[in-house]
Amino acid sequence: MKNSQIHPISIKYAFPWDNDITLFLEANGKIFGVQLEKGIKEFITICNSNRTTPLPLSHEMTEKLMYAFGINVKKAVIVKKQFNLFLIRFFLEQSNELGTKIAEIEAYPSQFQLLMLTICHKLFILNTVLKQLDDISDFYKDIIAYNADNQEED
Repeated sequence: MKNSQIHPISIKYAFPWDNDITLFLEANGKIFGVQLEKGIKEFITICNSNRTTPLPLSHEMTEKLMYAFGINVKKAVIVKKQFNLFLIRFFLEQSNELGTKIAEIEAYPSQFQLLMLTICHKLFILNTVLKQLDDISDFYKDIIAYNADNQEED
């Protein structure tokens, strides 16, 4: 996978709906949305309010295990869109006294959304997948304007 084939993704905004949340993402000037499950909405709310939970959440345990074994997420790349799901390929690296190992694993977001949001700071998308997506910049601007108007009224 060459760097010319991938584009970095930045998270622009997280908009909560009744039962889920839409993440507005931007890559190469195009804004697109990703629907996340209700559990992710609750997790983001917990993180934003700095609340703690009585037991570690699954992503926290995964993060601690990866840290304990010296595993780093080098990057995560959205490699395929199937229906409304994105397939993500994670590039993992482990270095120790025996050397360096690199592994790739693929997962649909429902399995690794939290990992992507909390551990991987290097999220990318393949150019071929980006071309398939609609640019929803106008909708994104409307959402931002609507929220700004509602905050002024409060």
